[in-house]
Amino acid sequence: MMTIAPLLFEAENYLVQYDLDRAAALYQKALELDPDSPLPHIGIARIALAAGRFADGRDLLDAVLLKHPQSVEALTIRGVAAEAARDVGLAMDFFTRAVALSPTYGPAAYNLGRILAQQSRWPEACVHLRRASELMPHVPEIAIASGTAAFRAGALADAAEILSRCIETSPYSIGGYVTLADVLVEAGKLDLADALMASAEGRFTRQAIFPSKRAAIAMRRGDTNAALGHARRQVALAPSIDEGWLLIAVLELSKLNVDAAEAAVHEVLRRNPKSWRAHYQLGGIYETLRLFELAEHAYRNAVALAPKEWQPKNNLATLLLERHSVQATSEARALLTAAVALAPQADQFMPEFNLALACLKLGDRLASARHARAAAGSVPKSHALAATTAEFLKNFE
Repeated sequence: MMTIAPLLFEAENYLVQYDLDRAAALYQKALELDPDSPLPHIGIARIALAAGRFADGRDLLDAVLLKHPQSVEALTIRGVAAEAARDVGLAMDFFTRAVALSPTYGPAAYNLGRILAQQSRWPEACVHLRRASELMPHVPEIAIASGTAAFRAGALADAAEILSRCIETSPYSIGGYVTLADVLVEAGKLDLADALMASAEGRFTRQAIFPSKRAAIAMRRGDTNAALGHARRQVALAPSIDEGWLLIAVLELSKLNVDAAEAAVHEVLRRNPKSWRAHYQLGGIYETLRLFELAEHAYRNAVALAPKEWQPKNNLATLLLERHSVQATSEARALLTAAVALAPQADQFMPEFNLALACLKLGDRLASARHARAAAGSVPKSHALAATTAEFLKNFE
């Protein structure tokens, strides 16, 4: 009997290129030559899934599994079909069965590890993703997933080892470089992370992600000038990405170069007038210049554009508290109440303290004390607001 392996290999290449018609013709020919093999049926099922015909793909795979219940390929693709149908539990069952039948089948290990990672079950995900990366060492996406899982599990040394091997075997994997840099930064190895990003920047001369990462590393070092230089290279490569310009605005403002900071924000607003972050940062620039009416207008724009963000509400409220009017203070209280509800737990102490101020200004001492104590209970001891909050609490002794 003629082997169908060459047909399956060619069909796989077409499937990867999303040339479904040619792939289907080859799988059909393989099926005619060897109707007892599950592999052509699985290929046709994969085409159905790729075309969005999930029910057809599922039915084909179920038929294959009735005849070939130990086909790890069919079990793995059936798991993919279940996941596409949002039945994660069933998908995990299929992947687990495939791995149990063949621990050396890389796609099954990868998919099981991937779905465990989606559930933040990092230690379990690490086991399967590491095995998958060892079985398929030339697929950088799998190594990156494995390194990320190790990183999330707190195994920084393992993550660095996996990702270092990834960029050795796949030297043009941008994701490998970036993820390894993140691991090195988390491990406190800023010099190594920056050297890695410098090397990558030299290799990938048109990729803005690398100067962007170098800017972030420089900021962690407290080197504003270096960060600004990297950020300028970032926007030169990707002028349409807002984050680069907004970073320049922050850095220039930290150096009190307010004209340069304002120019960077306006570059964003020129292209994207509905960027709430740009309006928010513009408010901060005007506040630095003590142009309070302009700052208020900018913050109000940011609040209107991003009603679910807490920072614009908090900053607008602090301006309103300076007016010393009942109407402005009442508006500030409403804004800060919303900001406290929206802020992440780690940041809640900031709007909470401002809310305590607003309540005290309105004569509501009971509410003020409650919010002040909440702020005092969550503010980091190293934060400048810690001493201020402690002093404020003396109002209620």
